[in-house]
Amino acid sequence: MDFFHLSGVLGDNSAKGRIGRSLLYIFIAGIVLRVVLGPLTFSFDLSFFVGTGAGFESGRTLYEAGNFYYPPVYGYFLSALTYMWNFLPFQSGYMSELLVNSTAVSDFSQVYISSMALVFVYKIPLTVIDLACSWLIYVMVKEKTGDRRKAEMGFALFFLSPLVLWSSSVACMFDSLSAFFMIFSIYSLTKNQYLLSGAMLSLAFFTKLFPIVIGFAVICYIISRSEGRWKEVFKKTAMYAAGFAIAAAIVLLPLVLNGELSSSFGFFGDRTEGTSSGGGGLLDFFANPTPDKFIYAFPIMFLLIAIFSMLAFMRDGDDDKKLVMASVISVCTLFIWPPIPTYPVIAIALIALAVAYCGRREWLIPWLLFSILMVVHHILNFGGRILYTLANETSLLDLGSTVAKYFQFLPLSWDIMYYTLLALFIPGIACIIAAVYSIKHKGEAET
Repeated sequence: MDFFHLSGVLGDNSAKGRIGRSLLYIFIAGIVLRVVLGPLTFSFDLSFFVGTGAGFESGRTLYEAGNFYYPPVYGYFLSALTYMWNFLPFQSGYMSELLVNSTAVSDFSQVYISSMALVFVYKIPLTVIDLACSWLIYVMVKEKTGDRRKAEMGFALFFLSPLVLWSSSVACMFDSLSAFFMIFSIYSLTKNQYLLSGAMLSLAFFTKLFPIVIGFAVICYIISRSEGRWKEVFKKTAMYAAGFAIAAAIVLLPLVLNGELSSSFGFFGDRTEGTSSGGGGLLDFFANPTPDKFIYAFPIMFLLIAIFSMLAFMRDGDDDKKLVMASVISVCTLFIWPPIPTYPVIAIALIALAVAYCGRREWLIPWLLFSILMVVHHILNFGGRILYTLANETSLLDLGSTVAKYFQFLPLSWDIMYYTLLALFIPGIACIIAAVYSIKHKGEAET
């Protein structure tokens, strides 16, 4: 699969320069925004990645030090990044020491400050991942539609999404990597590469678990493409499952050998424990929609995902577009319950395909709601902590005053956060409305 084949990308004659410039402008705008946001960072989460890297340097395994709480794929990425530090003009140990309990600026016990060098060491690879996912969306839309403008729209909807920018450039989160593997899986499936598609979904799953929900759409797609020939359905499904299993075996083998297999699934358990174990009744359940209560809402989501996937394939039409629509509906349904704000980055990638490839402009509303409300809620969550690195390494802000003001306004921030948390129901509700509209008015998409 030639993802970086440039034939036809730039256009012909007079359109070549104009369309090429449009993509270049989008790229430049995205890079500039990431550079501007780069000095802002949430050092608390970053501290766990630093701790994981320090563990690698001291000979520990991925989960041994107790600092990594995600499935293993990004952990292997951190291992490679730690190795690369040795070739940089500063030592990783020095950077790690800058990310410590800073009693010099506060009486509070947890004040984490990362160095600017550390921030960009982590964020530059995340920017590359953002770009790779955006380019993959561009290539898929361009190949399927033959329309460069639609492909550029898909690229822009992901690369310039405020949520994607926030996730990689401020929160230092790697949700774009999971999105990349998921889109790769869908693209491979539309090209009848079942083994590769299964392997890519496996990598997406073992980066963050959420992409697995497109499994219903995958099964419906294979059945639809096989036109009722069950022998062919079983053959294609077996190839897909084999690809998934092979990739899973490769990813999990080091963990099995180290006796850490159970730790690789701790991500799900860590986010379904806590306040969800308490009482309070149905009213409290919805009035305090913390992400850890997700497990109780999942059965309803699971049922909706299955129903929507089947409905998406019940009408006539292009199977590839039905696969994309069933996938976007499945993933967005998962985020009806307010998630941790960076999780819907995978939804942004699929919405970009739904709008640019399938012509479903109604999904621009969920795109906007995810992109804005998730970021606003996270800003209130992070507060002035995202300014600590900037204050520590420049004269623009005083570090002591910045820390003091953060804790001074923390009670007010938490009061406001209660309402922004409730507002996170809105994108999911908008997705359900868009899903119903898309299925009911399937033939009215813009071309």
